[in-house]
Amino acid sequence: MSASVIERIDILTIKENKDSGLTAARMPTGTTGAQLRAPDPRNPGSLLSKGIDLSSQRAKRIVIVSGEHYLDGGGGADHLAYQEALYLARLGHEVWLLGQSHSEGAREHEVKNGVHLLRYQLPSASELNPRRLWRHQVAVGNILAKYVCNPVDALHGHAPLQFQATRRYSPSAATCYSVHSPVATELRVSLSADSIAGWVRRWVAMALANRVERQCIACSQRVTVASHFTKGLIQQIHGKALAKRINIVPGGADLDRFRVIDDRQDAKCQLGWPKDKPILFTLRRLVPRMGLDRLLRAARRLADQGHAFQLVIGGAGPLRSELDELAKELDLGDKVYFLGYVPDADLPLMYAACDAFVLPTAELECFGLIAVEALACGRPVLATPVGAIPEILNCFEPKWLSRGADVDSIYELVSSFLLGKLPVHSPQALRSNVEKLYSSKLFLSRIEQCVLAN
Repeated sequence: MSASVIERIDILTIKENKDSGLTAARMPTGTTGAQLRAPDPRNPGSLLSKGIDLSSQRAKRIVIVSGEHYLDGGGGADHLAYQEALYLARLGHEVWLLGQSHSEGAREHEVKNGVHLLRYQLPSASELNPRRLWRHQVAVGNILAKYVCNPVDALHGHAPLQFQATRRYSPSAATCYSVHSPVATELRVSLSADSIAGWVRRWVAMALANRVERQCIACSQRVTVASHFTKGLIQQIHGKALAKRINIVPGGADLDRFRVIDDRQDAKCQLGWPKDKPILFTLRRLVPRMGLDRLLRAARRLADQGHAFQLVIGGAGPLRSELDELAKELDLGDKVYFLGYVPDADLPLMYAACDAFVLPTAELECFGLIAVEALACGRPVLATPVGAIPEILNCFEPKWLSRGADVDSIYELVSSFLLGKLPVHSPQALRSNVEKLYSSKLFLSRIEQCVLAN
């Protein structure tokens, strides 16, 4: 989810009733919660065998809404929305993918790979400017009216504000909403407040976020999350009644892109990485909850103990200069290298070339697609036991999880890896497990059933 989560907050009025304060959308006739329930990751075939038969359905007109366009620099949730759009278009559906773009000169409408891409732009404003709350809605409504003139069969939302605006434009469409990370929780960990006024603004933003997200869930016929952890957060925030309606649909890696390679030394040469020391690679947005400051401090301890390694950090974000300064303060020198923004096309080679992928998350990891992608390339993933990460790694190697998310725990885990004290699994075995549990083929098939069930 983008750091500018406040841009996705809506202030729509909510129809209330005496029981729950909300009016939930009625499930389609003949569809039961059991039919839409996602499988346990250990039994991925259960949904496919008990799901809804879509073979006889006609081509549908589908609008998918994301926070930002993935092709213009969007994040993980936007990537999943783009994957979904391509998949449904290949099945013969008319697919429109709508999202905000920050790229100058980006075309408002174009067709690429069979998908209609719709972009809108907004004037810049501070993150907590109330005008942002309705500007999205106006912009989304205008672009839909301009290009999507006919009725829509199905809507799938990956961002709350854009989804609400689209739902109002086409109220008769079948609806599916995906919670990638609870918006208020994301705000809590991403927005700082250094004054009373700042705390008040953040509190108001979180309250509005909760209200809009609750409405998105209650008014959607189907709701998905990627992990049991996220479903638990939704239950804490919005209650058991709404949480019961949620289907768990784990994300998946594209196995055509993320592969095991035969010559990792050659891959390191292509990337300009040293061949004479282990490469520890991580890819993160440079924000506090990612735990990169702790990883740098752990790296200092590793160096002090005489370990040979190269830490490669990919990603951009507001903490770049602060992390640069910390690396200098810790005198890490050439032990750490910041790549900056990593183009999507370069990721498969980087995953496959590294000796281990490191995931030092400090707070709020609602799935961890990057871990699955690294595993698909046959590389071990060393991670903190935060959020949904254990749900993934417990299916591969539980001892690749650290004791906690603190500096000492990260140091101990990585040190054990460098000393050869952790279990080793063959690259092909790791990839095979991804194929069984977390492939994009499984993910897209499950999402298709949720989006197109009627």
